[in-house]
Amino acid sequence: MKRTTELLTKVFILVIVSILLVTVVSACGKTSSTTTTGTEYKLVHNLSDLEYVLPWDTIGDRCPDMNDYMKYQKEEAYMGRGNAGGFISLDSNSPAMWMIARVVNKISEGNEVRNLSVFMWYFDTDKEFDEHLDTLKAQGISTQKDGEFITAVVEQKSPVQTAQLIVAGNSLCLLIADAASPNETLFFGKEGLMELLPTIKYKISLIEITPLPYPRIPRK
Repeated sequence: MKRTTELLTKVFILVIVSILLVTVVSACGKTSSTTTTGTEYKLVHNLSDLEYVLPWDTIGDRCPDMNDYMKYQKEEAYMGRGNAGGFISLDSNSPAMWMIARVVNKISEGNEVRNLSVFMWYFDTDKEFDEHLDTLKAQGISTQKDGEFITAVVEQKSPVQTAQLIVAGNSLCLLIADAASPNETLFFGKEGLMELLPTIKYKISLIEITPLPYPRIPRK
């Protein structure tokens, strides 16, 4: 029980840090109004959307033991605006219409951390993108214009190793947050995340944005 409690605490802390970061980063989606061509995937507004952009197999290539429940805790969830459940929640005032999250967390007896958190948000109006444009600079996150996307890579060496990749465009914003104790290795690290960037941009650009299939998610 103690081991489980410590694990959940680690997951909770890392998820909260990532959510605080992405609440600001969601402003990047402003660039998503561009019409795309060559559609290969239609948005279904559920877990499958993140699986298309970043498959579990891609994460598994970096963590072969990911499905060993004795070594790692693996979770995913979908949440619409104004709802909470499992390990994520989305405030009723969030600019995002919905969020998908994945977490892979190493189980350890001590304070060691090896965690990968992935979040993807969907925004249905430019107005909601605009709400956070000013807060982006306030948080000190340096982004760059990358074709039709806005991207950022944030890296930290201590006290905990972290590397985050942000990709925003086509009504979506993706955050990959990689964290590890000094004695652990990152899943991807900065270089690995940069290798993912071209594929993620390409896949997001080919998504056809579709209407929500149900009216349960409240508008702001």
